[in-house]
Parts: sequence; C-alpha cells; structure tokens
Amino acid sequence: MILREIIDLKTKLLFLKNEILKINDDSKSSLLKMQELYREYLKLEVRLQPKTPKNNNAYYSISSNCYTYALDLPIPYFLENILNKNPHLKNFLTIQNVGMISGYRKNIKYGITSEKEFLECLYSDLEYLKIKYYDTDILSKQKHNGYKIGIYYDAKITDGLANYHFVRQNLDGSWSSKMGISNELHFSEDIDDFKRYYQNRVNLDLVKTLEIVKPSFR
Repeated sequence: MILREIIDLKTKLLFLKNEILKINDDSKSSLLKMQELYREYLKLEVRLQPKTPKNNNAYYSISSNCYTYALDLPIPYFLENILNKNPHLKNFLTIQNVGMISGYRKNIKYGITSEKEFLECLYSDLEYLKIKYYDTDILSKQKHNGYKIGIYYDAKITDGLANYHFVRQNLDGSWSSKMGISNELHFSEDIDDFKRYYQNRVNLDLVKTLEIVKPSFR
C-alpha cells in the first residue's frame, strides 16, 4: 500500500512540475498560478521528505531561504533552473515568506508587524503542509520522532516589517541555518553559538523552539 501511495504521489508531482514548466511569462496572473501550483507541489513533496534532515555540507538550493531550509523543503532543481534562466520571475520567491505557503499572509495587508502575527503565519503554513508541531526547548529531547527548529525574531519593527530567522537541528544533533537566498550555510554543534551570532549581527532573539513532525513515509 505504501509503495502504491508513493508512486501516486510521484505521478502527481510530475504533473504539477509539467504544469509549472508551461508558465513562461511574468504577468501577475501567471506568477499567482505558478505559486498556487507550487503550494500543491510542496504539500505532496513534504510527504516524501525524510523525518529529520541530514547534516550535509553539500550544495543546497541557492534560491531557498532560511525558512524553507529549516523545513528542509528546498526549491527543486527544475524550478531553480527556470528562475536562473528567467530573472523576471524572481517575484515567485515570495512564496517562501512565512505565511505565504498557506496563503494566510494575504490576510495581513501590510506584512507581519508583531510576533503574534508572525507565529500565526508560521502555524498556518505548518498546518497547510500537515506538519505537526509541538512547543519544546533547546535542551529537551524530541518526544514525537521529529526534529527541532529554532525561531529568531526581532521585536523592533524596521520599515514596518518584522525581521526573523530560522535554524534547524540535523540528524546528528548539530544545528544549521541558511542566510537568505544565498549559498551561505552555518553549522554549529552548539545552539548558543547561533544565539550569540544573531543577537550580535542582526539583533534577533530566540523566541520559540518547536519540534516538527512531517507526514512522511520515511
């Protein structure tokens, strides 16, 4: 039964991939369609992902940001190739902002301006992807066979928008994060290194730690 479900998922993913590949202009309607197809793609893709990300220094999708890195949902290669060849489609990447995967962000007219709104957006995305989440802390062991993500937030709003960052715990217990849309990855055995780094560099505080559990087969 599981094998049949996996084959069915991959068939649906291939269909969505082909539909995305048909889009070749940057009109607002096309970008919205592309994002909607990718939302459906992510909802299926998350079920094929491993429960816990590996500690891997190898290449990770440059177009992915800290959020999709923490959730271990990189921009797939076929889509990254489209974006590299068509820079005019770069607005597509707003799909990776917190609250955009689920579409919840549309309900907030001027962007995220409080920690409460920020967490509402995050929880909405996780629920859309059917990712279960549990409050925990940095030192506690996982209780639900998932992995932990650390959430940094700046209480001081700049230019009407909140600043935030995500880190994740890997299979070997180490922590890592990705600096926005770049190829810069940070790894550390000690979460306190990240706390000091982000507090000093961009004035971010660790405000929440979650254990997340993906609806995967693996």
